[in-house]
Amino acid sequence: MVWGASVALGCGGAGQQLTEVRRLSDPAGDDYGPGTYRYPQSDVYRPGALDLRTLTLSRHGDSLVIEAAFEEPIVVAQGVRLAREQVADLFIATVDIYLDLDGKALSGERDALPGRRVRLGDAMGWELAVVLSPIPSRLKSALSDYADAGKLVVPNRVQRRGKVLKAKVPWRLLQGSSLEQIGVAVTVTGTVFGSTFRGGVDGMLPSAFVREVSQRLGRCERWEEDWDGAPCTFGGCGTCDGHPRVIDALASDAGIQEAALGRWRTLGAGQAELPITHGEKAPSTSQLEPSDAGQVAPPDARRGVIVDQRSSLVTFKVASGALPPLGHLLQGRDSSGAPVATMAMVKTLLGGESPLGVAEIISGDVAQVVIVTWE
Repeated sequence: MVWGASVALGCGGAGQQLTEVRRLSDPAGDDYGPGTYRYPQSDVYRPGALDLRTLTLSRHGDSLVIEAAFEEPIVVAQGVRLAREQVADLFIATVDIYLDLDGKALSGERDALPGRRVRLGDAMGWELAVVLSPIPSRLKSALSDYADAGKLVVPNRVQRRGKVLKAKVPWRLLQGSSLEQIGVAVTVTGTVFGSTFRGGVDGMLPSAFVREVSQRLGRCERWEEDWDGAPCTFGGCGTCDGHPRVIDALASDAGIQEAALGRWRTLGAGQAELPITHGEKAPSTSQLEPSDAGQVAPPDARRGVIVDQRSSLVTFKVASGALPPLGHLLQGRDSSGAPVATMAMVKTLLGGESPLGVAEIISGDVAQVVIVTWE
């Protein structure tokens, strides 16, 4: 369920005036990635510790305030050795907030930050990522290319109180968009804090300090970790071949996260998707720009966006209008808008706020399908 509101409340000085609020909720008990992940054996990592329940975005004067609330009080790893003479108590979660500022399909960054192994769903992209991290300086070092390009902000100060992590960033980063206009996607991952030695920190650059998921549960007994964080790993990824490392993702209804993150099982590495909550101006797949204008769908074609793929079946939702009738032929198209598959409508499902369509592949390459069209 999603709440959105605009308010005008005086909060002391004009610079602290609260003028916009948007609150997004996530189902309880889904801190298991695609449905099979389990917490490491640890007194710190325990069920509910990474179970996101709400994300609240609000404008206070010139600041965007971000609050991530969890099912359980914020869990802290005590005595983490960051350097020979530096020991700290650090919260164990890393929270990524991806903001789609323009609402255009195939615009912005499709892939999430390194180490997460997911990409945004609905053929969408992000222009700004804000990460709530217990090790901000190390994370910024690992992701300096994104930070230098103005695409990433890692607040140096993240407050933790009860079940909530809270931080603020400059409002101007939203580039004139209101909170109701932007698309929002969120990941929660476990954090690898890095080695005492600088060489170990450098070794974490490719995975950006995201804790691994392996076939079997790891054991977390101390925090002076090797560069890969082993053996303190989550378990339950099965074949573990290109699997996502996301433990919880913001989703409006139960089942959406599991389907999106589980796509890697049938489509391969890098194909897991991250659910996105669209802004008030829902994106239109008509914004897709094909590489060959002769292959673009007719302007009057109906369109649906893929939300799941399993073997020869695809599940899709429509941005507007009705689903096609059973037996109707559909054209599957890739990210450029080019036709790559022919399908037939076989089933209608109930899926949260709107029904979903299921189509079966007749010919072509279903793995390349991003949208479906029909007349």
